[in-house]
Amino acid sequence: MSTFLERLDDANRKSKQLANSLKSNEEKKSQLRIESILLQSIIAFDDLLSKYKDCRNKCGFEWDIKNNQQACQIYDDLRKLSKNIEIEDEGTLNNVTKKINEVNRNAIQDWNIFWDDKYSKIRKKLSSVSSLLDKEQVESINNQIDKGRDWNNLFDTASNGNTNFCNLIEAYNLSEQLIDNLNLKPEIRMFIDNVSKNKARISDLTDEILDWIRNNDLDSKFRITFLNK
Repeated sequence: MSTFLERLDDANRKSKQLANSLKSNEEKKSQLRIESILLQSIIAFDDLLSKYKDCRNKCGFEWDIKNNQQACQIYDDLRKLSKNIEIEDEGTLNNVTKKINEVNRNAIQDWNIFWDDKYSKIRKKLSSVSSLLDKEQVESINNQIDKGRDWNNLFDTASNGNTNFCNLIEAYNLSEQLIDNLNLKPEIRMFIDNVSKNKARISDLTDEILDWIRNNDLDSKFRITFLNK
């Protein structure tokens, strides 16, 4: 991506040189304005790709294949525009900006689905055994997980100096560690896993699981509901 940005910077410098040679001050203003729009689009697109790559590499997030195709098209469009952008290209550039916004909107939807599937489940697991853990620690973990749900604010700096994304990753790993350290029997771990996925059945409540729930005062952590099918 750095090579791509370097080419765009070079094109931007050439465009400014062209603007300086224009006879009309109005033409100069228009040329500089469209260059500014191009630069803003480049920055927005670069930020979006960087965010996606971080999420993909560090937590396994994959957005929809259509977003990949759209991103490739945006890359090609920006590359072409950067070679010799002119005032007449403003309509094309505006369309590229709209595409970038569309990719970001799609990314928000994909991230919400991903968060629900991965991080909401670990939150439920932690909640089901929270009475066996430090209350303040559990609340802090849940808060960090919740703040990691907002795609647009994912890389904002939190109060502890880390980004919301870094806190989300750390909170997830800590949750797994805390649950592992409880040394629960496989049958109980499977029951908790099913509860987090909303797949637990009354038939899963064996004597061993019921004894574990009672002995650890977890009665209030579980409830029985009817499924509407």
